[in-house]
Amino acid sequence: MKLLIFVNFEISDLFHKSDDFFAILNNGLLLFFFCLKYIFVFILLFVGILTLNKLRGIYLNERIKNIDESENQLKKPRLIVGTVYIFLAIGIAFNFLIYLLIWISIYLPPPLIFQIFDVVELDFYDMDRIKDPYKSKYEFERFIYLMFALMSFEAFLNLLLTIWYLVNNNRTISNPRKVIRNLLFSLSRSIFFGFLIFAPFFL
Repeated sequence: MKLLIFVNFEISDLFHKSDDFFAILNNGLLLFFFCLKYIFVFILLFVGILTLNKLRGIYLNERIKNIDESENQLKKPRLIVGTVYIFLAIGIAFNFLIYLLIWISIYLPPPLIFQIFDVVELDFYDMDRIKDPYKSKYEFERFIYLMFALMSFEAFLNLLLTIWYLVNNNRTISNPRKVIRNLLFSLSRSIFFGFLIFAPFFL
C-alpha cells in the first residue's frame, strides 16, 4: 500500500513538472490545426476543381470525336466526387460542415485505441483522462489526444485522396495493389484512431 502511494506521488510530481513543456507543445499543435484546416480546404477545393475541369475536357473531347457517352461510365462519379469535394471545402471553411461532422461522430463507434484503454485498467492512473481532453488533468494527456487527432486527420485525408485517385484515373491504375493497400491502410488507421476525432480542433 505504501509502495502504491509512493508510486502515485512520484508519477504526479513528474506530470506536474512536465506540464509547462507539454503546454507549449499543445499550443503549437492547436495553432497547427488552425493552419491545417485551411490547407485542407485548399486541397479539397483544388482537387474538386481539378476533377470538374478534367471532366469538362473529357466531355469536349467526346463531342469532337463523336464518342458515345455510354462508353465512359466514370463521368457521373467524377461529377459527384468533384462537387462533393468542393462542398466539403466550403463547409469546412465556414464551419457548418465541421459541426455536422462532430454530430456524426457521436454516433460512430469509439476509436479502437480508446476501446483498448477500456480493457487496460491501471490502479494508479485513470485512462479516461486521455480519452477525453475535457477530463485531462495534465497537459501531456491532452497532448496524447491531440496526437491521436492528428493521426485521425492524416488517415481521413489519405482516404479522401485515395478515393479521388480511384475515380479520376479513367480505369488506368498503374499499381492497383498499392492503391488497394493504401485504401485499406487508411481505413484501418481511421478505425484505430477514430474517423472524426480531429473535427473539434478545426473550429
